Amino acid sequence: MGYLKELLTEIGPKIRFYQPCDTSGIMTPKKSKEHVRFLEKIIGQKVVVHYHNDNGQSVESVIAALQEGALGFDGTFLGIGERAGNVATEKVIYTLKDKYGILIGGINYDEIENTVNMVKKMCRGVDPPSVNLDRKYPNISGIHARALRGKRDAFDYE
Repeated sequence: MGYLKELLTEIGPKIRFYQPCDTSGIMTPKKSKEHVRFLEKIIGQKVVVHYHNDNGQSVESVIAALQEGALGFDGTFLGIGERAGNVATEKVIYTLKDKYGILIGGINYDEIENTVNMVKKMCRGVDPPSVNLDRKYPNISGIHARALRGKRDAFDYE
């Protein structure tokens, strides 16, 4: 039994939600569905995802997680975050609306563009990078660096 499975089996009944973080930005839609399915078998429907956009698949991976039963996602406007950034909240919201016809209650869709423009202004008009395919910003520390260096047990969910 992998460490993650063992840990979540023990703490699953005691937590409100669990938020796996793809801080390296390598999640794909297929892997996202598999990961959520794996987690929900152990802890039930308590998954909220946090994905970075290094490989340009964060929006599709978040939507795949939601389709598989994830309760929500964590993102930022314009995808602002380290390296290629987090999933862009507005892109997920608009993709759900435009592609799938899903409207999320409590969101003022008329204000999203204003919010994005305000954030852009606060960033002095500079758009953050949306994809990091050339890995210009290497992972040099933390659990994601450990996994990238071959220590796959850091993400063990077999």
